[in-house]
Amino acid sequence: MKKHHGSFRILLPSVITIIVLLVTTSCVGPAGSTGPAGATGTAGATGPAGPTGATSPAGATGPAGPTGATGTAGATGPAGPAGTPGIGLNPLQIAMLRWYEANQAAILFPAATPVNIIFDGANIWVTNAGNNSVTKLKASDGSTVGIYPVGTNPSGITFDGANVWVTNAGSNSVTRLRASDGSSVGTYPVGSFPAGITFDGANVWVVNRGSNSVTKLKASDGSTVSTVGVYTVGANPYGIIFDGTNIWVTNSDSNSVTKLKASDGSTIGTYTVAVAHTASVLTAPIYG
Repeated sequence: MKKHHGSFRILLPSVITIIVLLVTTSCVGPAGSTGPAGATGTAGATGPAGPTGATSPAGATGPAGPTGATGTAGATGPAGPAGTPGIGLNPLQIAMLRWYEANQAAILFPAATPVNIIFDGANIWVTNAGNNSVTKLKASDGSTVGIYPVGTNPSGITFDGANVWVTNAGSNSVTRLRASDGSSVGTYPVGSFPAGITFDGANVWVVNRGSNSVTKLKASDGSTVSTVGVYTVGANPYGIIFDGTNIWVTNSDSNSVTKLKASDGSTIGTYTVAVAHTASVLTAPIYG
């Protein structure tokens, strides 16, 4: 009996454990329904920013927007400096003396021993060898605008577009008068016994009867006129004219005409125009 009792004691805990497990397993019921969600907890700290992604290619340019309204004009800027004045003369027009349309009215022009005459586009200018002066007449009615003193025995006369030039045969000089008021701009020495005179658009050419030459003067805008050159022609030259390119000079005692290049005064040629009659003596006019 004692042996049986001890064995029972040893087995009793194990049996109880088994019984408890069986009871426990058999007593677990089905899972209940999910309870309501609990309150949201506080947000955690923001994590560090991730790396920047690659840049995408630029998109196409959109259409231009409409033009805006024109703004108000700005103030006018200051005027620029004046340019260098030009001659502004046409050599061919000068050669043909076509300054303006000619006045066709018949008018008598009083003068003292008049020798030569020129037109400036509005007025007539006459050299008076008898009283060493030049008379300016209004072309429209012949009334006297003024009488201006020049050198001794004035002869030839020409107009350069702004000034009137007069040869003084007895003074071996040329006087330059301002066409607007007849005031003297200057008097310049030339050759002996100057007569005819002409303008080529930039220079004044003077025939020197006593020197058998032609003097070329620069007709500048200033007060100084310099001698450009002196060129030999025939005997006792008298008349002179410009054709737009060349200068032509009559040689009274050579019965010829000399043609000079206006650019440099070089002789292009001399041409016979008449032969003096053996039974007569040709003399040049006493004036010019």
